[in-house]
Amino acid sequence: DILAPDLAIAYNAGIWGYDSWRPTLSFMCHNSGSNDATYVCTPFIITAYTIEECEDDAEVISEVAEEAGAKRNMVLAHQLWAPESNPFSSRIERQTVSVPGRKYFENSAWQAWLLGPTVPN
Repeated sequence: DILAPDLAIAYNAGIWGYDSWRPTLSFMCHNSGSNDATYVCTPFIITAYTIEECEDDAEVISEVAEEAGAKRNMVLAHQLWAPESNPFSSRIERQTVSVPGRKYFENSAWQAWLLGPTVPN
């Protein structure tokens, strides 16, 4: 039995681009597989190179949380803040050409979630 961590941070994780994130997100939503809704939730902060990637990450997190919650008839995720510009991001542009015309910066955007059995405000 593993208790939920106090905080999880994923820097420039690219959750939208890697299906390998889905089992980890599901595990975090299920809070180590516990059926005990009194377990603490895990605050999860995710950064991205662009606001668009951050929004794509949010879509995947939401999908996984909905799937996990449907299996247990519970809300298993609550977004603390939606994707937004990160005031602490790097000011040095990355020479990345994933999508022409976009400017990429380390930790340019961020969002936060509570993963685990929770009730939204």
